[in-house]
Amino acid sequence: MIYLVTGFMRSGTSAFMQGLEAGGLNVLKSDNRDKFNMGHSDGLYKPNPVSLYEMRPEELSTELLEINNNSALKVVAPQIHMLPVHEYKVILLRRDSEEIRQSFEAAFNLKRPIEFIESNMNNLTTVLNNRKDVKEIIEVQHQDLMFNPLEVFSSLNWPIDAEKAASVIDSGLYRFRKDKLVMGL
Repeated sequence: MIYLVTGFMRSGTSAFMQGLEAGGLNVLKSDNRDKFNMGHSDGLYKPNPVSLYEMRPEELSTELLEINNNSALKVVAPQIHMLPVHEYKVILLRRDSEEIRQSFEAAFNLKRPIEFIESNMNNLTTVLNNRKDVKEIIEVQHQDLMFNPLEVFSSLNWPIDAEKAASVIDSGLYRFRKDKLVMGL
């Protein structure tokens, strides 16, 4: 079983992975940070202060997943259809599309229309629901992760220490909140 964390970029997937790692779950991470240069002139992806918890599908193989069985893996929405066949329990992170749009633009200096974000999330949901190797899908709202992390991690019934997982979630990093957004940007 692979514990898969997915969602659109800027929906809390790295924070969730940080929690799983703190809670004792082995996490798979990319060794090649240069692949994640998206609008940063120095070539490094920096919007998450702790670590890069993402792997590109071309870095994955059925063999790698077998060797790392019972580990957590993050793959973002646009790349989910390229996952190797394996058994997955999935966390699907959801966040308000306007929050994602503004956070994405601030992090990457790239514009993504809300329709693009919502289309990717609809496609993600369809792909996950149609995969026979997906054994469970748990949807988590970003704001619940930020403000009630112990409740979120405790409800999973995954092999983690929920208190340790919740202890690393920093609600101060929830910078683009709908109640504080400048609409129409």
